[in-house]
Amino acid sequence: MSGNVNCPECGKSIQEKNVRSHFLRFHPGIDPYEKFKENRVEKITRAPRPDIWGSPVAFVLFTIAVVILLISGYFLYRSLDDGPEEIGPRTVFYTSEDGAIINATWYDTGEEGSPTVYLVHEIGQTREVWEEFAGNLRNKGYNVMAMDLRGHGESHLNVKDPDIYYDFETMEDQDFLDIFYDLIGAYNWVHKDDLDGEPNTQAGEDGAMVGIGKGGLLAFRKATRMSRERIVSAVILSPVLVCYGMDVPQAFEEWGDVRPIMASCGSLDQTSLLAVEEIERRTPEKGVQVVIEGTDRGLDLLEHSDVRESIYRAIDDGFSL
Repeated sequence: MSGNVNCPECGKSIQEKNVRSHFLRFHPGIDPYEKFKENRVEKITRAPRPDIWGSPVAFVLFTIAVVILLISGYFLYRSLDDGPEEIGPRTVFYTSEDGAIINATWYDTGEEGSPTVYLVHEIGQTREVWEEFAGNLRNKGYNVMAMDLRGHGESHLNVKDPDIYYDFETMEDQDFLDIFYDLIGAYNWVHKDDLDGEPNTQAGEDGAMVGIGKGGLLAFRKATRMSRERIVSAVILSPVLVCYGMDVPQAFEEWGDVRPIMASCGSLDQTSLLAVEEIERRTPEKGVQVVIEGTDRGLDLLEHSDVRESIYRAIDDGFSL
């Protein structure tokens, strides 16, 4: 019994004995035996299908794809695991009680109810000096408000009197004494609503302040009386004994015995060293007094790890009250 074959022309299955009659009927003019012979040669000589997955190029592409997927998965995991997305520093402005327009930078933790540290620069400086330290504080879970005091940086105008132009090089003593309004205004902005009725921040009520020199002391003058507004701790770097008529050790005494307070200076900075020693003599129970060997003053004191750690400790102790 003869077997069946597939017609190389039309693919139809036919018995071997009917091959010729099939071609005469359906493919006239084509020699079936030549066609079958041609078909066999084609099958033998057809090039094999290339194995693309076994090629070096395919291996490299596959490896790159796997690496990309792993990296993407890692960053997706981190974005879900790290909590709230970090919010970049935001430039803001507010009006002090006496009308001074104060420009500031707000560093937000993104955490509802987190406390705030208010940073006050030295006379003649701007809020930009705090940039690195403000970032460190935010990494520790604190919101940060760094302001340009009136007459400094971008804070020169008064909304109540367009003729006023603040400039620290020409300001009167009273203008300097009014700097305490700048701290109050910063606190109020943090806890007030904007023009649309939405809260400016999600910060908690507690606040602390870190100030440098006379600028810090002028703000500290008001902080000593801000128990209701919850300024719970204060740090002054490079204080002086007298600041625009203010008795600085007396201000430290008025701070009270509960809230933590800290003063720091360099051992060869005689002006500040006298102030720190007098503060410590009159208020030995106040807390941390840090004296660094050398001439460092102001922001340079933050280069010392023991100063930074003492500041963090004073802030933490205040917020734990």
